[in-house]
Amino acid sequence: MAEVLLALEGVTAGYLGDIDVLRNVSLTVRAGRISGLIGLNGAGKSTLMKTLCGFLRPKTGRVTLERFPVLKEKLAAQAGDLSGGQQKSLEFAKAYMVQPKVCLIDEPSIGLAPRVAAEVFQWIDAFAKSGMGILLVDHNVRRVVAMSDHIYVMSLGEITAEGSPEDFAGDLHAQVREWLGINF
Repeated sequence: MAEVLLALEGVTAGYLGDIDVLRNVSLTVRAGRISGLIGLNGAGKSTLMKTLCGFLRPKTGRVTLERFPVLKEKLAAQAGDLSGGQQKSLEFAKAYMVQPKVCLIDEPSIGLAPRVAAEVFQWIDAFAKSGMGILLVDHNVRRVVAMSDHIYVMSLGEITAEGSPEDFAGDLHAQVREWLGINF
């Protein structure tokens, strides 16, 4: 069965104190599937959408978006109280929700455990595949070359080389020394 990406569990919500438009609503949206919602005018479809988007807080029940499971247990925590990896996940969650056209990502893996860094790079790849343009800056040259469609090399404030990943195949250590003007 496909992964559950969005779930409403027993959600009751409305606009005024005692007037509940949604009453004990439960539904799921699964990866790669279309979940349809139909109903006459006034059935609560728009109220459900406002609740899903966070514009209307449920009185009971819960709405779960399962894209960033590491944050699930930290919903009540302040961002400053999260670990470095959790804070990085929160940054990506915010970017994911906004769906920007361009995302500037500076050193996303710095200070992260390898497992968490790998997850961060998976999100970057997923963002790009969704059509987002990304400028990725990272100290891990191999990772940047492997992930990028076009690479720029900067040294002393100037672009000193650029090209496709194929142009950067071979001994990256020698190439980096050459780009940076280092002879050793």
